[in-house]
Formats: sequence, structure tokens, C-alpha cells
Amino acid sequence: MVSLIIEDDFAAAEGYDHGIIPGAVAREHWTIRPDDPLSAAGGAHWTVTPTRRDMALQTEAICAMLSDACSFHLLARLEADAGEALVREPENNWVVLASISAISCWATAATCCAAVRAR
Repeated sequence: MVSLIIEDDFAAAEGYDHGIIPGAVAREHWTIRPDDPLSAAGGAHWTVTPTRRDMALQTEAICAMLSDACSFHLLARLEADAGEALVREPENNWVVLASISAISCWATAATCCAAVRAR
């Protein structure tokens, strides 16, 4: 397994005319087995914390992507906080057919998916 781990702390920085002090932390983790391209998977968790004298916000964006022989699986969650109140918390999951680049690939994708399900 080969992994790439990215951790960035963008630190809060003051000095903008609008008074907002932006801050952010990004965490990403990507993996793949060199002999299996379908094993590729990735995830990210970004935290953004803009503040100003009378305001403190925080957003959490968490997402992941993995695949199988027929599809990409995308998972996402977004949370937004204003102080103690949770403002927004949607969660989405999508499946995207891997063969959407050409209509002729749909038959191949259907055959491929049937073969995977039969395993």
C-alpha cells in the first residue's frame, strides 16, 4: 500500500482591512495498492475558522472517494457552526459510473457491474 498524507495548518492571520481573521486546517489521506488501480481511495477533512471581534464561525468539510470496477463512490458531509449553534449539516453520497465519458461505454459498464455483482 502506498499512502500520501497531507496535513496543512494555515494558521490564523490578522491584518486584513475587513477585520476577519481566517484560519484553516487541511487533512488529506490518499492510498493505493500499486498492483490494483481500483484500490485507490482518498479522504479529506478541512476545517475553516474565520473569526472577527463579535463573530466565530467554523465549517467542517469531510469527504471521501473510492471506486470499484464500475463506479466512483463519493461521500461528503458539511457542517457549519456559529458559536454553539449548528447551522447546517447535510450529508451526501453519490455513485458515479466510471464509464460516463462515452455512451458506447454504458454497455461495457453494465456488463462489468453484472460481473462484479456475480462474484
